Amino acid sequence: MIIHTLAILILGIGFSLYGFYIKKKPYFLIQNSFNLSNKIISNEAIQLYANKMSKITRGFGVFFIAFSLIQYFVDNLEFSLVTIFVSLFLYLFCSFYCQKSLTGKIPTAFLVLFTILFVIIILLFGAAYIESDISIDNENIKISGIYSEKIPITELCDVFLANTLPSIGYKINGFSTGRIINKGYFYSKSLDKSVKLLLHSESKPFIYIIYANNKYVIINFWKQETTLQVYDKLKRLAQNKTHIIKTDCDINELIKGEGLVFENLGYEYTNNLIGRILWA
Repeated sequence: MIIHTLAILILGIGFSLYGFYIKKKPYFLIQNSFNLSNKIISNEAIQLYANKMSKITRGFGVFFIAFSLIQYFVDNLEFSLVTIFVSLFLYLFCSFYCQKSLTGKIPTAFLVLFTILFVIIILLFGAAYIESDISIDNENIKISGIYSEKIPITELCDVFLANTLPSIGYKINGFSTGRIINKGYFYSKSLDKSVKLLLHSESKPFIYIIYANNKYVIINFWKQETTLQVYDKLKRLAQNKTHIIKTDCDINELIKGEGLVFENLGYEYTNNLIGRILWA
């Protein structure tokens, strides 16, 4: 969205102007620093510190301005927020590192905080990128990983393969990198309901699992071969099944409305179903 681009652009311009201001008024940094204002520091050291911070600040300003152009074409809010957060954190790290020339050391509390937050970020985004796994026992279909799912076999309504995705309006609760990773609950305009997406790549086909009261799980994997292998497991389950409680699922819902287009996340596929298993 244009508002995201403008916000990042304004941030970049602000950093650039602040960088020039630091160079013009070097004592501003010392007077407004909680751990430097009460120290006796030579004018030469202050000037050197201000010049370093001015260059770093202007450098981050140029980066944010350039990144606003990338955001305009990519339009991925999660990616932008992560980039901005990491960039601001790196800016703080550079700021405290530059203070080493004045105090002789980097504050220990900052190093601890930096390490903790870095580990948290790695864990959160690492979990989102880990591929889900499907296992089947006598009672349930279990999908492991972030946004896991447990589907009782008796509640299954339909499983099929498709080269298409339903029209997605917005994210309700989930994680999205745009065209690649999309996990969580998203509102489908064509289905007029929330669906759970566990999409690990752009590679089609996609497995549709419909169960209970028209609940949808749509999943694929990094490799097309894995998607087809998982589908074969579900297909064999259907063939060996002797009794399934039929629920009120309407496959025609998939092709109603505005067509199967992943509007906000950049997907655009044709409506071409390539496989389907129906259970009566």
